[in-house]
Amino acid sequence: MKQNLYRSIVFISVLNTILFVCLAGCSANSKYQNKKRLDTVKKDLNAVQSDIDTLLGIDDPSPLTEW
Repeated sequence: MKQNLYRSIVFISVLNTILFVCLAGCSANSKYQNKKRLDTVKKDLNAVQSDIDTLLGIDDPSPLTEW
């Protein structure tokens, strides 16, 4: 009984480690892909800020951005 429990714990630990490594590796494929993702996030945040400014009736761009 203890041996089966030990095997189960080891199996789950190994499986979790493999999943963590695989999922963590997806975000670090290459510098180009990371830069592309970061640029996309910046573009999306800029669009969200623009939409919020439009809803609030603010025509001037926010002074808090560097763009």
